[in-house]
Amino acid sequence: MICGARYPILTHRLAWALHHGSDPDPGLLILHRCNNPRCCNPEHLYQGTHQDNYDDSVRAGSVNHPGMLGVRGTDHPRSHPRAVRERALQMLRDDVKAGKGLNYLDVERRTGITRQTLRRWRAESAADQ
Repeated sequence: MICGARYPILTHRLAWALHHGSDPDPGLLILHRCNNPRCCNPEHLYQGTHQDNYDDSVRAGSVNHPGMLGVRGTDHPRSHPRAVRERALQMLRDDVKAGKGLNYLDVERRTGITRQTLRRWRAESAADQ
């Protein structure tokens, strides 16, 4: 339905359709052998799945951590060590005991850990108890 489409058509999909004389399969992506998203050369285009697209990006080196998709929290290699997390949470608890309340800004300045991360850690630790 490329010719009668009522939505924007990506140029590489149009190039593929014009070259092959038919619309691309709606369940598939039009991928680039040349790894250049702006390319519209029909000789460089082929149909593929999302997995094919991901595999291409891994081969091209476009994905930073191909084995780390879905790895979150303390399992992620860039997460803060548990000791840093516990120390920051202890600082928050100490501030509450000292009557300062939840002083996220002060702990952020002392540790360099953002308020958003501190809030998330505090919520997670409360949920664990």
